[in-house]
Amino acid sequence: MKTVLITGASNGIGEGILKAYIDLGCHVYNFDIDQPSFEHPSANYIQCDLADERAIVECFNTLPKIDILILNAATFDRHDFLNQTISEIKNVVAVNLFSAIYLAQLYGKQYVGDKGRIVLMSSTRAYMSERNTVGYSVSKGGLISLTHSLAMTLQDQHITVNAIAPGWINSHDDDLREVDHHFHPSKRVGTVEDIVRTCLFLTDENASFINGEVITVDGGVTKKMIYPQD
Repeated sequence: MKTVLITGASNGIGEGILKAYIDLGCHVYNFDIDQPSFEHPSANYIQCDLADERAIVECFNTLPKIDILILNAATFDRHDFLNQTISEIKNVVAVNLFSAIYLAQLYGKQYVGDKGRIVLMSSTRAYMSERNTVGYSVSKGGLISLTHSLAMTLQDQHITVNAIAPGWINSHDDDLREVDHHFHPSKRVGTVEDIVRTCLFLTDENASFINGEVITVDGGVTKKMIYPQD
């Protein structure tokens, strides 16, 4: 029976991933600052401030040996950049990027085996942005660089490291318009299950030849050329 650590699994995509691994018979640990609404005997919630390096280390040291590490946690910022403080940006980068670095290091030190798996949750916002989302875009871009760097760094530990870059995922059951679906070349907005299936694929024992990659799951939007309309 495998043990899985997922960050940010109290809601949204993280909660969906957590439920999927429980369905596979795994013991799952959730590091999140928010309380989860989902409860299960195999779901172990540990409140953890992922902006705090010391808290991350203390929480990780309470765990049994981890087989699979899913680095999903993120906080989103939308501030007027010209009036935003560096501290506000640092907090976003700490949660989204630096927590992943710390936990990958801790996991690499403790992992014993030949099928280690790390999955990082980036975003298509690593490639394109809305205005005034500097911290979020920077952190998600950093996760892509971290993916190939960790893949090379942890190869002797037999750990593969890959990332998922979701696009528009309806993770909170928002009311959607037909135009929202039609905007996507796949003709629908993404679902949590789309990301869950990708995560399960990357962490499968038979997926060891996929390493250092980023899989974009966005219905084709980042491949779409968009011009001004008359």
